[in-house]
Amino acid sequence: MGLLRFVLQGVGWRVGREIAEEGIDEVRARTDAEPPAPSEAERARVAARDARAHAKAERVQAREREAAVRAAEKAKREREAQIERELEALRRKIDRDQA
Repeated sequence: MGLLRFVLQGVGWRVGREIAEEGIDEVRARTDAEPPAPSEAERARVAARDARAHAKAERVQAREREAAVRAAEKAKREREAQIERELEALRRKIDRDQA
């Protein structure tokens, strides 16, 4: 009886191993196949997400442009103020020289 039990256990292990290998092969076949096409809802979500990202990028670019314009205007005002200060200094010097 002992030998028969070992033989039957060995056959059971082999059968179980073959079944497991078949299951593994089936899973691999399913995962190797092309993924299904995205559903209409998924495509809509992706399109909405892309639209939000595009809108955000546009807002960021607009803010950067506005900041660049403000910086240029500030630099222009500072240059004009510097010129006015220099002119005023020259006028005072001329007035002192004439007096």
